[in-house]
Amino acid sequence: MQKGSIKISTSDLQPGMILAEPVCHPATFQTIWNVGTVLTPKHVELIRQMNPPGIKVVDFQGSEKFKGFHPPLAKEPPKSEASPFKQAVQWAGSSFKEVGSSLKEAAVRKAPPPKLSIPKPSPRFKAGAIGHEVLVRNVALVRLIGDQIRSSAEINLQQVDACVQTTIHKIIANKDLINSLSDLRVYDEYTYSHSANVMSLALVTGFAMKYSADKLRVLGIGALLHDLGKNLVPDEVLNKPGRLTTEEMDIMKTHPGNGVMLLNSYSWVNNEIRNMVFQHHEKLDGTGYPMHLAGDSISEMAKIVSVVDFYDALISERVYKKGLPPNVAYQAILDSIPAHFDPRIVQAFQTFIVPYPVNCFVQLNTGEIAKVLKVNRKNLMRPLLSIDGKKVDLEKDRQRSIVCLVVPTA
Repeated sequence: MQKGSIKISTSDLQPGMILAEPVCHPATFQTIWNVGTVLTPKHVELIRQMNPPGIKVVDFQGSEKFKGFHPPLAKEPPKSEASPFKQAVQWAGSSFKEVGSSLKEAAVRKAPPPKLSIPKPSPRFKAGAIGHEVLVRNVALVRLIGDQIRSSAEINLQQVDACVQTTIHKIIANKDLINSLSDLRVYDEYTYSHSANVMSLALVTGFAMKYSADKLRVLGIGALLHDLGKNLVPDEVLNKPGRLTTEEMDIMKTHPGNGVMLLNSYSWVNNEIRNMVFQHHEKLDGTGYPMHLAGDSISEMAKIVSVVDFYDALISERVYKKGLPPNVAYQAILDSIPAHFDPRIVQAFQTFIVPYPVNCFVQLNTGEIAKVLKVNRKNLMRPLLSIDGKKVDLEKDRQRSIVCLVVPTA
């Protein structure tokens, strides 16, 4: 039987289930929790207090939670001349309730499982060979995972785990790699490089927060898969060279829920990984999406992914925008504390990701060009500089300030 969604009584609700239809206030009919909400114990308690006649939830594949229930057949995707996967994507945008296994069954079946291919080195890579090798492999894996979703193949945990653990080992073993992560960019492959960069930056942050090897492993897997749901967003929305309309933004905002549902058939996906996929666009003040969670309702690992996802998106070059300089992106993060980001996590993030790294060149408000000699950990915006061979400490010299980074000409 094709699994999609199922209506159950409130007494059978359990934490971890996902809503397949909105829950509305019984008096005002205002939507309280939308489609894609992952139920917490508090959600279950409140829904039972409202006592609706039944709740429609996503029917997970093979879940023990649904034994004894017999879900109706999921609706078939609308017929069109588009490819099967294109139909599935369009269907996901218009009928979020019936995503899950039926989406995967609507995807292209005939294509053989894709093989891992390593892209050619990009001339835009700036880091050393170790960092370059790590990122290239990570980008290739993100591309492979997208292909696996499109061909209904299984996501290979061993490949994901090996990718994450290799990155962890390189970070721990090579300080130079850590200092150069902010320069590891593949500007013309944002769809793939973004998730790889987010994983690297998240691991660096977790490392600074003294995460154990096991916690780093979970953090890396969740960060690598955080945008998995974007594989179900139509290309014309995902890659639109300009500002999204309200309707297009609504489609884009389905990707956290889509990602969770694509992962729910995998036994190795735990709650921390689900939280990173589902909550990475939430903000501390409750203005994020999809659930408007606030404060401690957002998991710590999701908060980490939120910071590094925002940072990488700002410094990345897209078809429709230039990437911001790292110092400007960093200042944008500082300006978003504490409304959007956790100050403790930003503090850990800045331990290795600095706006003005050692040996970079900067222009000052005086017009002078200076070289950074030492990072000021107390105030990253005011490092120790060298100006014409003379040391200048911006922490003490308050007449000077950095205006921008400068790329020396050959």
